[in-house]
This record gives sequence, C-alpha cells and structure tokens, in this order.
Amino acid sequence: VEASATDALFENPKEAYTRDLLAAIPLPEIDADWLRLPARAPA
Repeated sequence: VEASATDALFENPKEAYTRDLLAAIPLPEIDADWLRLPARAPA
C-alpha cells in the first residue's frame, strides 16, 4: 500500500504495484479530427 498526496501518487508513484494499477486504467484514445468543428462563415 502506498500512502501519499493524490497529485504525487498519480505523477510519481513509488511502488511497482501502484504503477501497475495506474497503467491498467483504460484511457480513451482521443481522435483530434473528431474534436474539430467544421468551419462556418458568420451569418
């Protein structure tokens, strides 16, 4: 078990078990093209 401030834990985990747990969190892949809005001329 690792005890530290939340920010420190996520930024620099000390224990291998904690690093493995954080690595197992599924993160969405962001498609940059999906985030772009089509250009529109002002009305």
